[in-house]
Amino acid sequence: MTCWGLLASSAALFAMSPAPENLVAKEKYDKLLGWLRSQDAIVNDKIRIVPSPYGGFGAAVVEEVEEEELLFTVPRSACLTLKDAVTDSQCGEAFSKLIQKAGPGGNTVAMAGFMAKEYLAQKEKDENAAGDSKFGPYLATLPWERGVNSQEHALFWSGDDVGKYLEGTMCFDETDALRSEVVSVK
Repeated sequence: MTCWGLLASSAALFAMSPAPENLVAKEKYDKLLGWLRSQDAIVNDKIRIVPSPYGGFGAAVVEEVEEEELLFTVPRSACLTLKDAVTDSQCGEAFSKLIQKAGPGGNTVAMAGFMAKEYLAQKEKDENAAGDSKFGPYLATLPWERGVNSQEHALFWSGDDVGKYLEGTMCFDETDALRSEVVSVK
């Protein structure tokens, strides 16, 4: 099981556009891969993060791979977990109370809050050389605003687009459940 839906299989490598936003995004994804390796993740050298023909970026296998060849592993220590949120020295107690009060969907809201807190800590570090987040390189690749990093989260999609692009995939049910859970917490 992967901790986040970062890597997807693809049989083709799509050419990197020289557009400036793709160069900035490529740098972020290169940092992400370096950070993953520094966290004892194994990322096969045959994997690259490249622009997707569907928008955004995705993982692609750039060379032929053998059957059962390991493509990647991500250790739990490199994953953002609910335990990280509720044991956080600054906000963990508040996240725990939120989970208890919110009921269904509380875990998702607590994780979103923790990720936002960590993102802001990393952003402050980047701007002021203060603050820090263990997960900074990962957080820098997420779509914090619409259109950032040449990607957009499925939470922002219309129901029609979710059906059009995800129906029949393993992501469809998970995306549908997540969208329902977030709406129920509002």
